[in-house]
This record gives sequence, C-alpha cells and structure tokens, in this order.
Amino acid sequence: MRILVTGGSGFVGRHLLGHLESQRHEAFFTRARSHSSESARDHRHRPNTFELRLPSEERSFEVLEAVRPDAVVHLAAVAFVRDAEADPAGALATNLEGTVGLLRALGRHDPGGQVRFVFASTAQVYDARPEGGTHGVLQTEESPLWPQNLYAQTKLAAELAANVLLKAQDRHGVIFRCFNHAGAGQNPLLVLSNFARQVASLEAGRAPPVVGTGNLDVSRDFSSVHDIVEAYTLAAVGRVPAGTYNLASGVATPLREVVEVLRSMAKTSFEVEVRPEKLRPGEPMTVYGSYAKIQSACGWSPKIRLAEMLREILDYWREEEKKSHG
Repeated sequence: MRILVTGGSGFVGRHLLGHLESQRHEAFFTRARSHSSESARDHRHRPNTFELRLPSEERSFEVLEAVRPDAVVHLAAVAFVRDAEADPAGALATNLEGTVGLLRALGRHDPGGQVRFVFASTAQVYDARPEGGTHGVLQTEESPLWPQNLYAQTKLAAELAANVLLKAQDRHGVIFRCFNHAGAGQNPLLVLSNFARQVASLEAGRAPPVVGTGNLDVSRDFSSVHDIVEAYTLAAVGRVPAGTYNLASGVATPLREVVEVLRSMAKTSFEVEVRPEKLRPGEPMTVYGSYAKIQSACGWSPKIRLAEMLREILDYWREEEKKSHG
C-alpha cells in the first residue's frame, strides 16, 4: 500500500517508516523543512520526501496529489508541552489548524472518502488531576476528559474537529490516544531516554557516577515505540475499525523501578540524586491506560516489556557516546 506519514522525520515517524518498509509498503513522509538536525540527516538520502509546513491546506493538497496514498498517518505536531506553552499560537496552528487543513485537503483530493486517516493524539487528554479525575485509575476510552496543558488541549481540539470532518467526508478514521512510549533515538528530555543517556555517559567516564532524577515515586504507563508503530500500521492498512483507541501497556511502572532496571544493566555503579529542578509540583502520581478496546478490535497488544525497551535505549546511547567521543 501507499502510505503517507506526516511528521515522518520525528522519533515515532522514523520508526514507523522503517516498519512500513519492512512490511513492503510504499512509504512517503513529510517534514516541516530542511534543517541540520539528526532527524533530517537520517533522511537526507531517503526518497519520497516532501516538505510540508502546517497549517498549509494548499501544500497538503499538493502533497496528497503527488503521493495519491491509500492511507495518511498524521503524526506532525508540536509535540512537547514546553514547546506548546512557549508558542501557543504556533501549537494551535500546527496541531489544530494543521489537522483541519490536512483533512480539508484530503476531502478535495479524495471526495469519495476512500483514503483512511490515522491521527496520533495523546493520553494527556484524560482527566488525571491529583485532586480527582482518573488519577490512579486505569484509564479507558470512556474516562473523563480534562487536558491539563496547552499541548493536550490542542490535541483534544484536533480530535473533535477531526471527528466532525471524518463524519462529513464519510471517511474511515482512527484516533490513537498514546500513553508514554519510548525507544532508540528518542529526545533525551523524555524520562526513559534521559535516564539511559545519563547512565551511558557515566559508564564512559564523562559524567560523575550519579543519575539525576525527579520524583521516583511517580508511576507511568510505558510502551515500546515498536508496539506503537505496529498499531499505526494496522490502522493504516484497514485492520482497525474506525474509532478512538488507547495505545498503552496497561501497567503503571514507578520511575524508581526504571532506575533499578537500568542499574542492573549498567557497567558502572551509580548513585541517584533527586534534583529540585526536575520535580513537577502538582503532577499526578499514577497514570496508566487500558488497551482492551483495541485488543478486542484487532488483536493488538503490547509485546515488548520494560527491560527489553530499556536495554535498547541504553545501547543506543552507548553507541552515541562512542560516536561523539571516538
């Protein structure tokens, strides 16, 4: 099948493109613009690349006309909370207006509604307020919604708009609310990648034998990016019925356990130091989700467990240490 991935030069996009190609699909992707980041260098020789800076509906239409896809997987977004809060107008333009513009362009390109649409949302749309909501409760697709930050608010707004447009176009659409997911190549600002990078650096003797952390009693739902892209692929090829689904592990893992698993893998002993700048006052202590709906719909379930995922991330950062320092 011909599958267009927006935001294909990002962390999840790179893994998705590799998976699609391994399954012998013809994969195309967009990125916002040429730049010198590692993700751009990863793709500089890859064909089937289109520049698309959302929310340009007209450019979206041009890309769709050039690709003529069987499915669109829409990953492109301002995807970090701090980036959205630093530029609220930009986050709204990309996440909400960009999704609307892409779907409007898809309606012009494919008025018969034959092209499937897969949208990456976030589990942060759920109400996980410490004082109530679903804090500490397994979150299902029917759980109350109350996004706590601007990023999540733009994603929920995009979900609502997408549902209206998908219905108007009589188009098969799947919305995924993703819980935390990680793997090789993820931004080290995110917790699993951050911890593993610190371990790799101290193993190499380029940092003191200390891992700086935030609150280790916080528990989160972690899935492997490989499981996540498998779900996106199933939806793109039509194996997932239209609707909204969680992508989750179903397990709340304390960050303290993450550190201990990394400790067992480390070649060097280290201490743990809770650092005030990494603490987030008011954050929910426990967040985790159910994957029962998608498992019932198409058989998907997470396969890769925490230790295997952490081993992959740690090995990635070990290799990056070698590349960076010879």
